[in-house]
Amino acid sequence: MSAQQEKSSPGFQIHSRWLELSIPLITIALASFALFTASFFPASLLKTDVGPARFPIVYAILLIALCLGLVVLVLRSKNAASTAKISLRDFRTEIKSVVGIVASVVNFVLIPLVGFLVANTLYMTCLIWLLGYRHRVITPLVAMAITGLIYVVFYFGLNVPLPEGELID
Repeated sequence: MSAQQEKSSPGFQIHSRWLELSIPLITIALASFALFTASFFPASLLKTDVGPARFPIVYAILLIALCLGLVVLVLRSKNAASTAKISLRDFRTEIKSVVGIVASVVNFVLIPLVGFLVANTLYMTCLIWLLGYRHRVITPLVAMAITGLIYVVFYFGLNVPLPEGELID
């Protein structure tokens, strides 16, 4: 594309430093809210046990630490003043994002109906396809393997039963 065409094509400029800083800063704000919310969880009767707030606190602190590291890396980078021209005609990524969100909602609706195993296998197949791997045999097999691993971890490792679905009963 020539310089003249680039100037006349519709689009907008994004300063990459602000874009790269906004994501970790928003994530730090959300993790801080999770810490605040977890502080109101009921305490355990044991003095050494944090109770149900343990995992949200650990994950929020880990997320804040990782985001602070990302902020430091962005601020120390040399090419932070560059700008990117984004064409308004290239919406493939946005369309894939919308399809992923719709697939998540469909998965949420299907889990009570057909159960976790069927719904999550379909969901994982869709996500793998959205990520660009489109092998007709391997994609569903990988989705089944991931779903099976999640099922084994939750059912046997954590002793948490996953929904079986109303249509299967």
